[in-house]
Amino acid sequence: MKDKLQLFAVVIITLMLSHQVQASENWKTLFDTIATPETKDDSVVTLQNVLSFTAEANPLFHSFKYQIEAAEENISQASVWANPEIGFEIEEFGWDAPAYNESEFAISLSQDFDFFGQRQARKNLALAESDELKLHLKLSAFDLYIIVKERFYLLAHAQHKVRLSQQVIDLSREIVENINFRLQKGATLHSELLLAQMEEQISVLNFEQATQEATALETKLVSLWGGELLGKSLLADFEPQLEIVYKQIEMISSKFDSSREMELFNSQRNLLDAEYELSIAESKPVVNLSTGFKRLEIDNSKSFMFGVSLPIPFINRNQGTQKSIQSNILSLEYEKKHVANEVNAMNKSALINLTQLQNRHLSLDTLLIPTATHAFQTLIKAYDAGRVPYTHLLEAERTLNELNFEHNDMLLQIHNLIIEIESRNGIVLNMKREN
Repeated sequence: MKDKLQLFAVVIITLMLSHQVQASENWKTLFDTIATPETKDDSVVTLQNVLSFTAEANPLFHSFKYQIEAAEENISQASVWANPEIGFEIEEFGWDAPAYNESEFAISLSQDFDFFGQRQARKNLALAESDELKLHLKLSAFDLYIIVKERFYLLAHAQHKVRLSQQVIDLSREIVENINFRLQKGATLHSELLLAQMEEQISVLNFEQATQEATALETKLVSLWGGELLGKSLLADFEPQLEIVYKQIEMISSKFDSSREMELFNSQRNLLDAEYELSIAESKPVVNLSTGFKRLEIDNSKSFMFGVSLPIPFINRNQGTQKSIQSNILSLEYEKKHVANEVNAMNKSALINLTQLQNRHLSLDTLLIPTATHAFQTLIKAYDAGRVPYTHLLEAERTLNELNFEHNDMLLQIHNLIIEIESRNGIVLNMKREN
């Protein structure tokens, strides 16, 4: 066990030192590549089962699909040319005109042409907006995975708490029966029986509370796919298969800061660059070409017309916009440096907290729980022999129960911390029990 914990600490240190990773390896949507659960026991539910249920029925994925379709249509729209314009003019036709025969008719067709990159700049901005949307959807999908995992392990913890509470009830009832037997023999006091019965009542109340908490957490979990567990237990592998975790980190070869904040900053920078490119393009003139047909009624003469028009760029109307975008880019870069320091500090803090949890977990596994179990078993024999009062046995029982519940809580804290690391860095650490 100690070797496993040391290896786990090494893996997490490697993760912290390698938090600059290739973005393409991170933030993957897991719901499309879920492996078939290994267990064939229909009475239990695994994390993979829950991920499959969510992938099949959670409405967010349908929302993602239509948001992507909308973004793609925006890209197509940005590439569309402006509609041509048709014009019709009639001159010398009015109350002051000598006659209708002196009027002039003209019909023309004109078209704006983006010869200076305006259309491509609009398309690039639409592409940048689409990339930003896809990043947010990818992060949202990863967040949904995190929510599934958090709720799964919360419920697994609650179900194990119910089982521990039931064990406490069973043990309390055995002690009550033992004291009853001793009371009939005149080997103990009635007050000890009352104390043991009160302890049994407390354990029943704790069991009922734990059961209600588990039911509430089950409701939250199944809401992710709108189904139910039908009273099934969760098969939660709290001990990580560290070799798999290490291989995942080993696969990330290049160094790139892919934390959530950095991904968002990079996306915002790409969007600002596209907006700046568009502001430059839009400051250039749009050429308008026109052609038409003119007819003079007086002599029935006809002629063709051709024209070119474009605005004179004496003033750059987008210079304020360009300076604003440049200032936003500079601000973003400084904010990015600040957040990078914060993310690095949070990762290091998580490592310290994880080390503390692992040390406590190791103490519970190898020292505290075995010692408390031995002490309780020894006191049971001593109490049966009449060498110690019931209060000593009660204290040992409570200590053992508290340590068992703490062990359950400690496993949940370890998992929550691992989930926090996953959520911040976009790295999935698969937790599977070794065969």
